[in-house]
Amino acid sequence: DLKSPTPYEISYRADVVGTRINSDSMHVRPLILDRSEHLADKKDMSRFQIIMGDHNMSEHAMLLTFGTMGLVLRLIESNRYGGLPIASNPVSALHHFSNDVFLRHRAEVLVQGTKTAMSSLEVQFAYYYAVADMVARYGGTEEEQYIVAYWGDVLMRLREDIYALEYELDWVTKLRILEKYLSKRRFSWDDVRARRIVFREGQVGVPLNNLCSDIDLLYHGLSDQGLYH
Repeated sequence: DLKSPTPYEISYRADVVGTRINSDSMHVRPLILDRSEHLADKKDMSRFQIIMGDHNMSEHAMLLTFGTMGLVLRLIESNRYGGLPIASNPVSALHHFSNDVFLRHRAEVLVQGTKTAMSSLEVQFAYYYAVADMVARYGGTEEEQYIVAYWGDVLMRLREDIYALEYELDWVTKLRILEKYLSKRRFSWDDVRARRIVFREGQVGVPLNNLCSDIDLLYHGLSDQGLYH
C-alpha cells in the first residue's frame, strides 16, 4: 500500500513495467527493450527502445518529453557531468512515483556512490540544474534555451502547486477532470478504490473505477469528442 491520497496514476503504463531491460516485450514489459535487431549499420547500431512512454495530447507535454530527453542525452554524451542521481531500483521507484500525484514520495537513489532518498521532483531538479549549467557554459540553440527555461518554470510551479499546470501537463488536466466528475456526483476517491457500483438510467450497474477509466481513455480521443479537444 503506497498510501496515496488517490488511486490515480500519473503514468498509465507504469504499473505494467516489471523489469529494467529485457528483449521480451510481450510477457515481461521492460523499461528498455533490447533486441538483437539491427535497424541500420550492423557494426554501429542496434535496437535500443525505451518503451516507457505515455500518450500525451498537450503540445506543452510533448515539447517537454522530447526536448528534455534530447538535452539529457546531450548531457550524458558530453561526459562532463557526474554525480547525477540514479535510482537504486528504477522499477520500484517508477511504481511509487507514478502513484504519488503530490510528488512527495522519496525513493532510494545513488549519488556518486552514496545512497540517499529523493522525490521525483528532486530528481528532475537535479537533471534540470545540470542541463541548465551545460547550456549556459557550452551554448545551445534558441530552441534548447527555450526548453531549459520552460522546464525550469514547470518544475517551480509543480513544487508550489501541481494544479497550476492544468491545461499544460496531461496528467494534471486529467486528474482535475476526474476530481470534478467525482465531486459533482458526490463521490470520493475511496468510492473509486472500493469499486462502488453506479447505476445510471436505463443501464445496469457499472463499477465507478470503470467509469473513471472510460473518462481517462476519452481524454485521448482524436476526434472532436475527445475530452482534450
